[in-house]
Amino acid sequence: MAKRLPTITDRHERDDVVRRAQAEALLHHGLARAADVEGTGDELRPTLKLSIPVEVVGDDETAAFVAADRVILPNTRMADALKLVRNTVDGPDDQIVRKAIGHTDFGELRTAFRRLPDALRDRLTSDEFMGRRNHLLFSAYYHYRVREGDDPERAELPKEGHAPDIGRHACVAILDTGLARQAIGDPWLGDIVAMLADGDVDLLRISGNPADPLDFGAGHGTFVAGIVRQLAPAARVEVIRVLDSNGAGLETEIARGFDRAVQLEPDIIVCAFGGYSIGDRPPTALEAAIATVPKDVLIVAAAGNERQGKRQLWPAGFRGVESIAAVESGDDGTLQLEKGAASLAWYSNTGPHVRYAAAGTWTSSFVTGQESADRETDGTPDWFDSSAVAGGTSFAAAAVAGAVAAALRDDETAVEAWDRVRQHTMMIDNSDILALDTWSLTEAV
Repeated sequence: MAKRLPTITDRHERDDVVRRAQAEALLHHGLARAADVEGTGDELRPTLKLSIPVEVVGDDETAAFVAADRVILPNTRMADALKLVRNTVDGPDDQIVRKAIGHTDFGELRTAFRRLPDALRDRLTSDEFMGRRNHLLFSAYYHYRVREGDDPERAELPKEGHAPDIGRHACVAILDTGLARQAIGDPWLGDIVAMLADGDVDLLRISGNPADPLDFGAGHGTFVAGIVRQLAPAARVEVIRVLDSNGAGLETEIARGFDRAVQLEPDIIVCAFGGYSIGDRPPTALEAAIATVPKDVLIVAAAGNERQGKRQLWPAGFRGVESIAAVESGDDGTLQLEKGAASLAWYSNTGPHVRYAAAGTWTSSFVTGQESADRETDGTPDWFDSSAVAGGTSFAAAAVAGAVAAALRDDETAVEAWDRVRQHTMMIDNSDILALDTWSLTEAV
């Protein structure tokens, strides 16, 4: 008897079960610290026993994940807030940490992996101190949170991308889970791995045991980088790790990642992740960090994979960030068209802030190892060997970044190149969003 392929309904149901299980694990164990992603990337500091406590704020429809041991404060209120915390929290002063958030006017105040007392947290986030909660953002499957659209499956890496000199005028900064050391032999990523700082390596397993299954978000950044390089093989790619290998990261860490990216003078910044916020208000540290990015730098971000169009996903929802939805495509990023029109992918978010979409399904560079049984949505965990096929708006955003990098001329900015690229669009059936055929754009423009 032939094996019944999972239907979209099957995938929805299994996906919801997986995300709920992972949300429960996150809330129970906290955000595990595989390494300090707040550093400059020059050293690796394992802190496995120091997990950031996490809580959910809001109901099932409007909930957001936040850190429970820290708040974001204006620098003008930091001294008074620090004094209040020292007078309120028992323990040595060195367990109370104040840290700048890049070149913004905000800082982070935390009690070093111990939950802030509720009354203290409420006072710090009142009008008196003008503090805000520190949100978590995700690349993988968490209930209430962003998920990948289609689970990775084994697939052979494509033999060719664009011509090897395409993209030579572009620098693309990728904020994600980092890059796997295993990619040193990858045809598109080997040169990036050779120059990679330790702090930007995807550790793959928080446990540190190579015999264990891969973590939930392991390989995500490697997959994204592979798509960019398929489309723009000669582009300079800078990888900045802002998410752990389970695909989760703090708003403040991502804000510091933007600060690092700006120092590298990129043309394009890719954010293949996202998160929701308390009350759908713009996350404070992210908003401040994005405001420091030069206006001629193109920022592209995933629109999200929750099949909804009502709530803002961040950073995709910020003004000045291009939010990219996903359309149905073959395994190589080739658009699947019917009567000349594309179709939105079953998982893709929409909404008024989403204007463009690209191929969501790609075969790209990945990592070697056993898939986590908790992550699997079709019933059988895969063994990956250097490549995979997967779908999601993360990869649509990566494709747009790669296409703009490929089209970028020596005498223009990425924003100018993007203005040329987005003139070549096609209709999406039953949607106001416009689709970009990223493979054909370099010929078109």
